[in-house]
Amino acid sequence: MMPGPPEYLAQWLPTHFDLAPVRNASLLRAYTNDVYLMETREERYVLKVYGTGWREDSEIRYEVDLLDHLASRGILVAQAIQGRNGEALQHTGGGGGKRQAVLFDYAAGTKPEPPFTPALYHREGRAVAELHRAADDFRASHWRRAIDIQGWAVLDAQWRPHWRAFLDGYREVRPLGENDIAAAPYLAAALELWGIQVDLERRILNETPSAVHGYLAERIEHFMAWRHALHTDFG
Repeated sequence: MMPGPPEYLAQWLPTHFDLAPVRNASLLRAYTNDVYLMETREERYVLKVYGTGWREDSEIRYEVDLLDHLASRGILVAQAIQGRNGEALQHTGGGGGKRQAVLFDYAAGTKPEPPFTPALYHREGRAVAELHRAADDFRASHWRRAIDIQGWAVLDAQWRPHWRAFLDGYREVRPLGENDIAAAPYLAAALELWGIQVDLERRILNETPSAVHGYLAERIEHFMAWRHALHTDFG
């Protein structure tokens, strides 16, 4: 019998990377990609296994190069680890067909917990601006399809009240044009629609009709909240 993904990957990893044996492998998140925590006796790593057909090899190499560039500019990012063949991008099987995989350094830290204060969003604004500034001179050697909506994809219902604090922090580091600000809610709404599409294709449509109906009702209610955002002055 083919071992389950964590067990299979625990055996697969040391054969492709110069690592000690993996003592524990656990799934952290499964969505468009599967993300695993891989632990040896001394170290922790994160293995990202890309969904089948989700990205071209060139796009993943673009992402790896961008992370390396950001790290060279002093941005704290989790960098990809090269395999035994000198490449960060690897390919794995495990019963689900051939899939791309990249191993990353483990980024220690804690997830922010409520209450989310304006000071927290001010720091986030500065951090995002520093990342954008560091990426300004990045020159890609690999192809990646254009995607520009991610930068402002944080304007959810809980986040919007803190937009001013985020914006003030961002502008302390990097200028932001009025057109960029005006586009923010539209871009975030577009990402919401994209998320619905991904959910339907990869998960929801495989469930019962009542589950599909419940999901759509919830997402439509959430999406309608953007009607207010689209008429709000974020500047």
